Amino acid sequence: MIRVFLFFIAFTFTIGNVLSQKLYEWKPPAVNFAVRNDISTNDTVFLIIKDRRVSPEKLKSDTDSKQILSSIISDIKRSFPNVLIIDKLTPKDGELNILINLSSYSAGFGTEISAGIGMIGGNIGSFIFPKGKWNAITAITCTIIKSNKKESKDFSNISSKDNLWGYKSSRKALEETYSSTINQLLLYIEDSLIL
Repeated sequence: MIRVFLFFIAFTFTIGNVLSQKLYEWKPPAVNFAVRNDISTNDTVFLIIKDRRVSPEKLKSDTDSKQILSSIISDIKRSFPNVLIIDKLTPKDGELNILINLSSYSAGFGTEISAGIGMIGGNIGSFIFPKGKWNAITAITCTIIKSNKKESKDFSNISSKDNLWGYKSSRKALEETYSSTINQLLLYIEDSLIL
């Protein structure tokens, strides 16, 4: 949880005054991924998903938290059609639980978003957001609880686009980060189901 928070802080409060700028979010795109028809389990999988983002005051959005979380749930269920996945609000003891926390899903113009230090894929690192470009990030943490063992992994992707098409460039960057992050998440869930 602390790692997720640090990662978001690094993106939102980087060098410069990000609060004077708007951040943008759009409805998540349809993601292309492999449908895992060959994976099935006798266990019911309980999926718990939460939005842990700290929303800035200046956020422009054509979607809401429920729609973003619903897209993630839909992508997981479509990717594993032969697995019974049930949405829950809390983990179920003694069962296979997948807990997903959305920690970042936004894009901003990089004039003042230039550099930061935070968590990248679970490791502390530094990164540069190009000035004069649209910079987007999607970050998710997934925790698998199976046979009383708990394992967590962070997934994040950053994309930068020139301001050639204005908000369309921003949207494209955010779509790229979302698609890449979801595909990484699905591979991680696949590994947990077949082991």
